[in-house]
Amino acid sequence: MQGASPLRNRKLRKFETRPCHRRGNTDRRGHGYLHRQTWTSSPLRLRDLGVTVKLFAYGRDPLCLIAMGSYVINRWALKPAVDIAFLENHFNDLLLIPAALPLILWVQRKLNWRTDDRFPSLSEISLHLIMWSLIAEGAGPHLFAHATADWRDLVAYTAGAILSGLWWHHSTAKSPKNPSSP
Repeated sequence: MQGASPLRNRKLRKFETRPCHRRGNTDRRGHGYLHRQTWTSSPLRLRDLGVTVKLFAYGRDPLCLIAMGSYVINRWALKPAVDIAFLENHFNDLLLIPAALPLILWVQRKLNWRTDDRFPSLSEISLHLIMWSLIAEGAGPHLFAHATADWRDLVAYTAGAILSGLWWHHSTAKSPKNPSSP
């Protein structure tokens, strides 16, 4: 086959993900996307794969904002007004992961303990769930006189973590395609 580029038949050898804030790679709020590109076997030629990954907004993440707003409404409006056991005992526990994890990950990012701005991974969610469960339900009752260990709190923490993971996974899966790619 004459005229065919020898680069076309070679395997791709290196993947790279880098921030890309070119025109068309931001959403309507101006949040940037990571643009996945790959090097061909020639280091001088870069081929665009057209895959984009939405960046995690940490404290501005919609789920985090909803969880913090729900906490405030429950704490100062619902608890004093209504006598529902779930709202008094477990609703705030349900909000632990979606409200606190983005802020903790933001602090880790600022300290360079977290190397990217992607949505929380399953391992990050699980690690923080286990750590906070041990602290709140294991050490907390021994450190504070008013704290009690309750297995239903663990169920609420876990349910919040599962719902958060599904939300963030759905947000990652529906990231828009780069409009400039073919």
